[in-house]
Amino acid sequence: MSIVPDGTPLVLLNAFPIDRSQWEPLLAEISGQAPGDIITFDVPGIGDMPLPDDEPSLDLIADAAVLAMREVTGRDAAVWVG
Repeated sequence: MSIVPDGTPLVLLNAFPIDRSQWEPLLAEISGQAPGDIITFDVPGIGDMPLPDDEPSLDLIADAAVLAMREVTGRDAAVWVG
């Protein structure tokens, strides 16, 4: 059974204040099994992402996440986990 529709990107959002390395054990387990792209990235101000000029907010993080997903996959929708 697959809970992710074929080809739909899966975006894994890390918990605050942990960076995207949080997902490395899971990625090792599911490598090659997902029907679509699996995306992890650091949110602004965490890990490799610098602090933004604007005040950090959930809106800023959400906008950055959607933009990153669209840039990487070229798709408008994804399954989000986080």
